Amino acid sequence: MAILRHSYSIALSTQESAKATTTPVTPKPTQRLDFLDGLRAFASIAVLFMHALQMQGYGTDRFGITPILPLGDGVIGDMIRFLYDDIFLRVGPWGVKLFVVLSGFSLMLGVARSQDEQIRGGVQGYFKRRIWRIWPPYYIALIIAIILILLVPGLNIKRGVYNDANIPITWDSVVAHALFIHTLSPHWAESINDSQWTLGVEEQIYLLFPLFLLPLWRRFGSVNMVIITTALTLLLVAFIPFHNYEALHPWYLAMWSIGAMGASIAFSRRPNEIRWREQVPWLALAIGAFAVWQGAKVLVRLLVPSFDPYAFNLDPLTDLIFAVGCMALFIHLTQVWRRGVLPRWSLINLLSSPILGAYGRFTFSVYLTHVPFLCLFTVILHSQGLVGDVFYPWLLLVGVPLTLLWAYIFHLIVERPFMSDTQKVANKYKMQTT
Repeated sequence: MAILRHSYSIALSTQESAKATTTPVTPKPTQRLDFLDGLRAFASIAVLFMHALQMQGYGTDRFGITPILPLGDGVIGDMIRFLYDDIFLRVGPWGVKLFVVLSGFSLMLGVARSQDEQIRGGVQGYFKRRIWRIWPPYYIALIIAIILILLVPGLNIKRGVYNDANIPITWDSVVAHALFIHTLSPHWAESINDSQWTLGVEEQIYLLFPLFLLPLWRRFGSVNMVIITTALTLLLVAFIPFHNYEALHPWYLAMWSIGAMGASIAFSRRPNEIRWREQVPWLALAIGAFAVWQGAKVLVRLLVPSFDPYAFNLDPLTDLIFAVGCMALFIHLTQVWRRGVLPRWSLINLLSSPILGAYGRFTFSVYLTHVPFLCLFTVILHSQGLVGDVFYPWLLLVGVPLTLLWAYIFHLIVERPFMSDTQKVANKYKMQTT
């Protein structure tokens, strides 16, 4: 009997232990949303490979660059055409747009989660944190890019490659970058480090977030905030030349506000937001919005055969549809996250993986440094006679990994000292557990 009682107690404790390991644990309201780092990682990968495939000038018509080294007709040439035309030309631009919506969602989280709907530390504290977080790494990366162009032979002459868009360096473009106003002119936006044009847009949005968007949100709610912002940014096209409107990207403010609305719906205690959160089928909305976004331009071409996408860019309209899809997806992923146990084979489990999370936490450094380093690596390969189709295996298999290594070193030395204590602790914990 003693043996039976002992066996029964072991079985019972085992059963309770197994039950404990499978019982969902509801995340704390302030806990980090790891899937956001995974989304940043995917967006960064899309942008990185798009630019890598453009390094020899392929696909740079929008810069007015005519490649001097066209792709061959062999296997490598066909592979590069497929990778660029059919994959990264499509997903690379949405990587930038995803960053914008994700930025709005992420910065609004703190306000939506708070009891008093206020920014931590007030507006002054907010600006201090943004300046401390963004400016030092940005300026150091900008200085490095300028030094490379001025000192490295091959980076300061036009050769029919991607780097042609970054030169010549002029004093007005340097000042414009320093003041984050380089998006006011296409010439400034595409100089020095072409990929940094979005930093100008983001900084302008960071300024408007507490001074314009938050007052709208508090007074009229998240939906009206988005409607008002969208109307104002689209109406602006009537007052400035379209090429300046494109360079300025004012509709990104509307996209950012849509991301902010997603955070409000996902976490705010307002009755209207709770109703939206509970009653809308967010996954279905995300799928539907992405389907409309993909089909919009195709539909326009079918209905208007003479439509010229280069004469009038549809991005100000289609980007907003994309932003709605992203917002709905973020809310859906948040609802899954709230359950506490992530389905093993699911998108959120993939996005929350340690590898993507580790990469996602230094994507800002990747974004700041990847173009100058890839341009430098292109010059080195060309100086060794590795041109044409031979260039790409070296760039993709050696250059891209080295670019990521350099970005991570930059992150450790330059970016991390200016991250908040919360971010540093999260990074340290993640590194220890991966």
